[in-house]
Amino acid sequence: MDAELGSEESDSEVSIELTSILGFGSFSTVYAGETRTGESLAVKRVQLQNADDVSRRRLKREIRILSAMDHPNIVQLQRVIEDGDCVSLVQEQCTGGELFDFVNDFQTFHANGERSWRRTNTTEMLTVTEVHIAKMIRQILLAVDYMHSCNVVHRDLKLENVMLTAPFTADTDPVIKVVDLGFSREWKGGNDMFTACGSTLYIAPEVLTAKATGKGYGRECDLWAVGVMTYILLCCRPPFTGATSWDVGQAINKGAYAYPEYALVSEEARELIRGLLEVDPAKRLTAKEALKSSWIARVEPPDPAQAQSPDKEDLQEVLPAGPAMRQGRTGSLTSWLRSLVHTLAGESKAWSAELTEANHAANTAIPSLALPV
Repeated sequence: MDAELGSEESDSEVSIELTSILGFGSFSTVYAGETRTGESLAVKRVQLQNADDVSRRRLKREIRILSAMDHPNIVQLQRVIEDGDCVSLVQEQCTGGELFDFVNDFQTFHANGERSWRRTNTTEMLTVTEVHIAKMIRQILLAVDYMHSCNVVHRDLKLENVMLTAPFTADTDPVIKVVDLGFSREWKGGNDMFTACGSTLYIAPEVLTAKATGKGYGRECDLWAVGVMTYILLCCRPPFTGATSWDVGQAINKGAYAYPEYALVSEEARELIRGLLEVDPAKRLTAKEALKSSWIARVEPPDPAQAQSPDKEDLQEVLPAGPAMRQGRTGSLTSWLRSLVHTLAGESKAWSAELTEANHAANTAIPSLALPV
């Protein structure tokens, strides 16, 4: 990870200007960067000065795993720079924002199942359908299937860790990438993981009980998180809620959830969510099985070879839309999720750490990097 940092460019270096702050973590700040040739990048700068040994090992593991990933729906790690107590992970930049922010911009559910969506800080209104959402979930499942085929478990899948590569438009297919593999680890098979990591709203029941039962958990936890994301994208609220952390944990352990009356969710989508939010990990859908579900299969891009010479016997009707339901407003998902997160055990401390890091970063001058090509 040896590299030089500086402001002057040499034959083996390319200068990157860090222009703005994209986000924060407990020990990191993510910057938007741009090379002199106009290439947009994201630079995750991790401060190691106050990091413990566990955090340092986790960073090394994240770099090792990201370096091995090569999939169109997983963010690419391009360079790693080490400079004293700071390590910079240079990655491709996704300019469309987090899926969390995408969900928060939903305005209204309509009786025909469509959803009105307003771009942040604009008056631009677009229509989002289940097809758009199914295409996003399909790409997440493709990324998860790839990671699992490489014996890697993400362990922190959530809307904040899935990015749109470009701003959303209703008339083009959304392209997403899974980011932040900070909690990921290599999986050796079986239930050999016991650490309760990730975000509580997306955490699988076997992860909650791993230490208490001594049974551990496996890669199935990623599919539970995909089920939660699917539900939130369709309903604009979490499936498992409660007044206290104990109530939320009980709802997760029971797999008890219901659909709000205002949200029209097709039976095909409900069937997929049901398979992903299966409490028993042995019965839960795998990524490959989820990709074969009717809701996902109908948005799979056509095979170019088949499109040129179609077989009439293989042609099928497009699935019809589900029955209409009443119109309703979503409210603010940000306030809903953030307030709920504050009630959950262990979350308030982490959130406070993020705010402290944010305040520190806001008062820190944005540096310039000279990175080796």
